[in-house]
Amino acid sequence: MIGAPLIEEATSADIEALGRLRHQMDWARSEDLLRAIQRWRQGGIFLIRERELSAATGAVGARPAAAVVATAAPPVGVIGSVMVRPEFQRGGLGRVIMEHALTWLAREGVRHVYLDATPAGRPLYRRLGFVDVTSSWYIIAPQPSLDQEALRALAKQDRVARVIRADMDTLPRVAALDRRAFGGDRSGLLEQLMRTGRCELLIAESADGAALGYLITRPPEPPLEGVRIGPLVASDDAVAAALLAAALEREEEPEGRVLSASVAGCNPRALALFDAIGAAPIEDDLIMRLDLPGAPGDGAIPAESAPDGDDERPQVYCWLAPMVF
Repeated sequence: MIGAPLIEEATSADIEALGRLRHQMDWARSEDLLRAIQRWRQGGIFLIRERELSAATGAVGARPAAAVVATAAPPVGVIGSVMVRPEFQRGGLGRVIMEHALTWLAREGVRHVYLDATPAGRPLYRRLGFVDVTSSWYIIAPQPSLDQEALRALAKQDRVARVIRADMDTLPRVAALDRRAFGGDRSGLLEQLMRTGRCELLIAESADGAALGYLITRPPEPPLEGVRIGPLVASDDAVAAALLAAALEREEEPEGRVLSASVAGCNPRALALFDAIGAAPIEDDLIMRLDLPGAPGDGAIPAESAPDGDDERPQVYCWLAPMVF
């Protein structure tokens, strides 16, 4: 263990370095999302800088040596981007920065913490008390290979009267849907993401104007071209299909473009829907959960299939991203 280094909260000036560190970990840079989290009052990006470790390693820079992202939407919290640069690994920094994030989440009122664990991180998370929940899944599917006819058939239900393209000011209309599906209020994070100017909000409406589901689209990470979807929250498969069909309609030249998403594997219907249109989900990492002391009730972020008689309950079909769900 390398002493007790100072843990700082990241500033906007750190986002590019954090994106490079994510790339070094073989993850997408996700700088737009990191920036949205850093600006959100309920988001925290914590890091230990090289200079804090100089006595042991000889490093003198101010770059992040270790970092973690935490988001608090009480009672639910998510930890992501747990990163330690290779030259600083095996010194206990991962545990130090994880414990700091968990303490911060508890202070923010979080009682149920989730993360998407790589194989390398699972031993540490299990020592901290996390338990396995379900696999995580992702999609990177060439758009020309998608079965648009099957998608339109799934979407052709009388329940969905229209899909509208909305702006950031319309987000409050879907806040209750998202809160019920996610388990906490993260509307401020979605607002910050929309402020990047690279996202589009789609809302599925019933004939009487009620919001049945919503979808946010944005460009995928370079070098990919196409559309990334998520969050996608819908009351049923027909609503999810209608939103997805509307998103793909904007893709005028699909050749060479992809559909990408982080699929909510805790919702088997989501996996089945994408499989049915030729976008087979790929199993990725492992969603894990930690209930903090005194945690009441369920507060579960994985939206399981709606109980019988509760078909109106919104379901998660796609996460925003594995680092925030």
